[in-house]
Amino acid sequence: MIFTENPASPDGPIEHTGGPLPKGIGAEGDKDDKEYVCVNLSRLSASADRIVFVVSSFSGQTFEQVGTACCRLVDESSGREFARYRFTEAGPHTSLIMADLRRSGGWGMSAIGRTAAGQTFPDLLRVIDHHV
Repeated sequence: MIFTENPASPDGPIEHTGGPLPKGIGAEGDKDDKEYVCVNLSRLSASADRIVFVVSSFSGQTFEQVGTACCRLVDESSGREFARYRFTEAGPHTSLIMADLRRSGGWGMSAIGRTAAGQTFPDLLRVIDHHV
């Protein structure tokens, strides 16, 4: 589980930062970027076969209280943006299950975009198990 208070995986291939994309990463970031998660798939342990991306309000602020927000998937080596998802689901939820990345020979991603209630790791784990 990678998040603000646990920003990196022990072996290093996944990192979360509380700031915008730094210069030299992808397309120099986007004006909307506030935080990012960087995943180096080639450095993941062979036993890691799945990554689920969830956007959550750790403070408990609901999506009714959030202005414009988006989530982007960018290849950092080329700067190519593969996907951009604008959060249009304003409501009383505190989480959004964004995508499920699975390894099955190669890596494949499924977009999810399901709203949920949850702020903590145990909350989110139950939500993910139920929706994915």
